[in-house]
Amino acid sequence: MSLRWKMTVSFALLAAVVLGLLGTYLHVNAGRHTTEQLRQKLLAEARLTAMTLPEPPWESGRKMQRLVKELNDAAGARVTLIAGDGTVVADSRHESDDMENHGTRPERLEAAREGWGSAIRYSETLGVDMLYVAVSAPVGVRSDATHESAVIRLAMPLTAVGVAAARLRVAVGTAFVVALIVVWVLADKLAMSLAEPVQRLVRVARRVGDGDLSARAEVAGGGELAMLAEVFNNTLERLAGLLAASEKESRYYAAILEQMTDAVVVVDEGRRVQFVNRTFGSMFGVDVKQVAGRLPEEVSLNYELSNLLARAVGQKTAQRDQIRLLHPGPRVLLALAAPLFGEDKAVMGAVGLLHDMTDLQKTEQVRRDFVSNASHELRTPAAGIKALAGAQGRGNEGP
Repeated sequence: MSLRWKMTVSFALLAAVVLGLLGTYLHVNAGRHTTEQLRQKLLAEARLTAMTLPEPPWESGRKMQRLVKELNDAAGARVTLIAGDGTVVADSRHESDDMENHGTRPERLEAAREGWGSAIRYSETLGVDMLYVAVSAPVGVRSDATHESAVIRLAMPLTAVGVAAARLRVAVGTAFVVALIVVWVLADKLAMSLAEPVQRLVRVARRVGDGDLSARAEVAGGGELAMLAEVFNNTLERLAGLLAASEKESRYYAAILEQMTDAVVVVDEGRRVQFVNRTFGSMFGVDVKQVAGRLPEEVSLNYELSNLLARAVGQKTAQRDQIRLLHPGPRVLLALAAPLFGEDKAVMGAVGLLHDMTDLQKTEQVRRDFVSNASHELRTPAAGIKALAGAQGRGNEGP
């Protein structure tokens, strides 16, 4: 996956998480807010209803039943009158005689204790979740303690809350999808703007990796990416300069080695041949372009030279020896092998220098033969002269 898509997907996922958390928060709090608004509405209507009702005790009958139905129509909520002993006196949605005692209902107990109370639960009578709000009935001087605990209860189904919650879910879901699409588009554009300079740097780096040191990164705009491109270009400039200097130096030393009358061979730490000059090729009868990577004994067909280079690499000291060749012709070589060290003082190979001593040895042999022959040829006349000199001396000693 490209950097652009990684950034786009990351931004989109982050936005989805944030929007999801926000939607959940809005859904939960909107439900609570709607329920609380409905509770306050029922509480206000319950208090108004309590002010319109006569003081307890209430008497069950058609008159009271008709009254609570009128209050139901006015408030838009179910109205229930509960006596102090929990008996349902009247109910706007159900016959009070068929209803069970409500003395243990939590909203009634709380209203009797605190003045008002509320509860949410499933209504067995109506078969839906209901919000109940109860207030204690106002009492006069003639009311006793039992009647003081009588309450007026209003109830409303929570279907409206469910509908509002459903509408909110649809709205939040639609907003989530739209926002996610917008975030995706914006994230893609942002990722493109951030990834494009990086991709240009990658393309330039690939050209450099292929050997094109003239490639340069485009420095556009500002910020860290522009600074990175500038540093990258400066590094390429220095690298190109160092490489040019290195190539010039390499050509310089290669020219020196090529013009040497002595044979030169360079091997790595594994004793694989890395370089030989033309003198080496002429001396051993090999093509200098086809020796790289081969072992010295494979190139020179001479174990003494290979052993000398191996000792220089293994012992890390210069080695000197005399080598005799039989191929392509008999020769005597003076060989010197020295180890090559890297910057970390580790041996990275060895260089061998071979000087042809054949002609010098022949000249030395001629000299020795000349001296021997001259000594032999001069020995006889010298003896005769010596004898003649001796005879002459004896003649001069006559009488």
